[in-house]
Amino acid sequence: NGWNNAGTGHSALAELNYTPEDKNGNVEIPKAIEINEAFQISRQFWAWQVKNGVLKNPRSFINSTPHMSSVWGDDNIKFLKKRYEALQASPLFAGMQY
Repeated sequence: NGWNNAGTGHSALAELNYTPEDKNGNVEIPKAIEINEAFQISRQFWAWQVKNGVLKNPRSFINSTPHMSSVWGDDNIKFLKKRYEALQASPLFAGMQY
């Protein structure tokens, strides 16, 4: 069901592929920021549609759900911690927990 598919509106909170490591082991966050910014614009658009009567009852299609990334192995755990620390540099990810 497209209305309940996480892929229809996500903010790069749990998608590890948006934060690759560079050759020096640094976590790159520009793609995650780009995805999150696009999601924020989508939220503004949906709010405009509700305000202008295009869409009714936003609770019928906007449902906040927790996001979680799970990894295993020492290297992956270290990456997840570095990813979290790198994303904390952006206010878009300020609410994340590790």
